[in-house]
Amino acid sequence: MKRLLPRASRVLLGLAASLSLTSLAAAQAGEEGLPPSFEQALATAVPVEVLPAVDVATLLAEDDAQAASGEPAPFRFGWGHEVELGLFSSGVWEDLPGGERLWRLRLSSPGAWSINLIFDRYALPEGARLYVHNDAGRVLGAFTSALNQPHGMFATEPLAGDALTLEYVEPADGPVGELRLKQVVHAYRDILAQDGDSKRSAGSTKSGWCNINVNCPLGANWQDQKRSVARLVMGGVLCSGALINNTAQDSRQFFLTANHCYSGSPSAWVFQFNYESPTCSGTTG
Repeated sequence: MKRLLPRASRVLLGLAASLSLTSLAAAQAGEEGLPPSFEQALATAVPVEVLPAVDVATLLAEDDAQAASGEPAPFRFGWGHEVELGLFSSGVWEDLPGGERLWRLRLSSPGAWSINLIFDRYALPEGARLYVHNDAGRVLGAFTSALNQPHGMFATEPLAGDALTLEYVEPADGPVGELRLKQVVHAYRDILAQDGDSKRSAGSTKSGWCNINVNCPLGANWQDQKRSVARLVMGGVLCSGALINNTAQDSRQFFLTANHCYSGSPSAWVFQFNYESPTCSGTTG
């Protein structure tokens, strides 16, 4: 993790009822349990939503032009496909042997290094569970009604690969939930360090001489403070910032980031804490 000192003005983001930092930071692992397809044979085939091709060469050229301009900007790694995919407009429902109902949808974005999702409707009833998993078997969730927010939005961190499957389970005798996918982010850069091609990796932007990994000798006295730092995943861009205290000492949640980092709605940001290089010379977290 590198200490990034914003050159421009800073934004102080108050994280209160409308944006629960604790929920977003800790919830990506979700509650215990596995998707139904991991534990039982299912009768219904999963519909596949194939997303349009991404013009990677054009996006990289735009990134080069932006870097050459010298204007500060968050690091872009992905292209967001705008979609409207919900429980009753896509996917397939299936009744499970225990009486619960299961909705599934597979997303395919050919050529993506990873995929992350933004929902503009997320209102789960008590007892409902949402899982997101890739073909390698990595699972995000279960996400539950504990993450319902007044703004109704939710987002997931990137999962490696060019395809994801969503599995939503709800009780048979409960109310119907609301779940609608707004954006599918196709990563045209390898931010998960799956490949050594620097042109398409997160390491393709050079750090300044003053950006020092926190696990270098100069970071020895910052081991407590580093716990406040998070990487921000904001749709298809990355940035960073840190929790700060206030003079009231009342534990109200504030997060400080650079003005040029502010992108999209904070309600759909994912805060990744403990993101750091394990060594002084490392470039991955």
